[in-house]
Amino acid sequence: MNVKHTENEILTDFILDYSDHLLTPAEERSLRDLMAMCDGTRKFAISGRATASLLRKLPEIRAKEGFEQRMAAAFALELEDETRQANIKNCNNKELIN
Repeated sequence: MNVKHTENEILTDFILDYSDHLLTPAEERSLRDLMAMCDGTRKFAISGRATASLLRKLPEIRAKEGFEQRMAAAFALELEDETRQANIKNCNNKELIN
């Protein structure tokens, strides 16, 4: 059996939940049955669990004070500029004026 996990969003989400230890016992048994039948799924699930484990070992790094406010302000300015550019473009579009 060969399941294309990269093309199956439900299976990918299922494996991600497996990686984060979020499956119920029944769901984990079902996934383990599938892993026994499909080498690609088994490798993907084992890799996902290993990656999640390594990520949990990384130290938490917090952003500097005010970072979120500065980013929000930068995004707001960017959105304002994009909106202004779109409005200029729409005003120059004769189809919209007539």
